[in-house]
Amino acid sequence: MAEGRRPSPGEFDLVRGLTGLGVYFLRRDPTGPHLREVLGYLVRLTAPIPAEDSAGTCTPGWWTGHLPEGRPAIDFAHGHSDQGMAHGIAGPLALLSLTFHAGIIVPGQAKVIMTIRDWLEHWQQTGEAGPWWPERLTLADLDHAQPHQKGPARPSWCYGTPGITRALQLAALALGDAERQYRAEQALLACISDRSQLSQLGNLALCHGWDPRHRSHHSGVRPWLDRAFRREQRACGRADE
Repeated sequence: MAEGRRPSPGEFDLVRGLTGLGVYFLRRDPTGPHLREVLGYLVRLTAPIPAEDSAGTCTPGWWTGHLPEGRPAIDFAHGHSDQGMAHGIAGPLALLSLTFHAGIIVPGQAKVIMTIRDWLEHWQQTGEAGPWWPERLTLADLDHAQPHQKGPARPSWCYGTPGITRALQLAALALGDAERQYRAEQALLACISDRSQLSQLGNLALCHGWDPRHRSHHSGVRPWLDRAFRREQRACGRADE
């Protein structure tokens, strides 16, 4: 970043990069210096990079020139923003929020949580079944203020609505924003209630398949879903009165 070069996803992401290392340090050595160093890097990651390319400083610091696998080079010639949990900015948001909630805070952390949250909220789309997010945004998308993706992709942990809404929920919990927490939970509930989206899940894998729904029963997502379902039941009960 200091040299004006755009990062690769493997530099900062959850699966291969510093966010993943940060999760490890949070579990193994939360009071040590390495976690704070990772958080400091993620804070700097949001600042625009004065790169000598067509994207310039109008894009966020996590904008990458990496070509997504299997995608036409011409479509991503000017780089892109990945919104997902596995390789995109939702992963850093989740870690920044978890540590902030735990009292592990570096300068600028709260502001950066809001910056990433606001980016995801800005690019939230509304479909027939509820909110969804584009997996990737190109420079043309920013110029037209409209994503090239026409509708929600599969509801996976890595790129889809479940991962992004989890990051947004964690951000809301960290900042004590009950309204945004509610909106994130409702977005997930709408996603996993939509048969059209669920039909795109073709296997039991953790990243792209059904396994995240099973594992959610053993994590903080289960009480989140339980609360959302109870709210829906109460709302339906009032509507019937």
